[in-house]
Amino acid sequence: MATGDLDRVYGIVINSLDYKESSKILKIFTRSYGILSVVARGAKRPKSKMQNLTSVYCLGDFKLKRAGDMFYLQDGHIEDLNEGLRRDLKDIYFAQVITRYVQRGLFENQVNENIFDLYVKTLSFVVACDKKLRLLNMFLIKYIAFQGYLPRVNACLICGSKALEDKVFSIEDGGLVCKRHGHPGQGLDKDEVFYLNGIFD
Repeated sequence: MATGDLDRVYGIVINSLDYKESSKILKIFTRSYGILSVVARGAKRPKSKMQNLTSVYCLGDFKLKRAGDMFYLQDGHIEDLNEGLRRDLKDIYFAQVITRYVQRGLFENQVNENIFDLYVKTLSFVVACDKKLRLLNMFLIKYIAFQGYLPRVNACLICGSKALEDKVFSIEDGGLVCKRHGHPGQGLDKDEVFYLNGIFD
């Protein structure tokens, strides 16, 4: 990526590591530039204005200055701290799982606006969602599609039936299959099949 200073970068902090005595090294997933490594000098100091800005899952605009191969955080504006993601162990776990897929599935500086939007939107549902495993599964299906592997979910891959009932999602087949065919997969109810059709439409 060839770019100089970035005055306004919309992104979300996905990782934060202590650096030296008072600084941090961040991974910021940005919508327009992909994942960037950023040094936040003095962010660990008790009176630093950057403490919240550098917290994991902080969403907002970041002002970055480039020096050599590194970016340095100058300032920023917080849109959402996503504080709820740090209060409950189950929420923390699910946010970490989703983040791990993003970090492992994208190279640094690889731009994918669809995955960025999906990630931010999914995180916004984690705290309020009672069926977190289903939320994670829906995220993964959409995430895989954005990586170029689009499953067929509008009809059975074997017989072509478009009925919403009695379907399983088969990874081996790459989409929905009627239960009567006996293929292994995750059973889905009518509402889940309807939702899948909606998000892939």
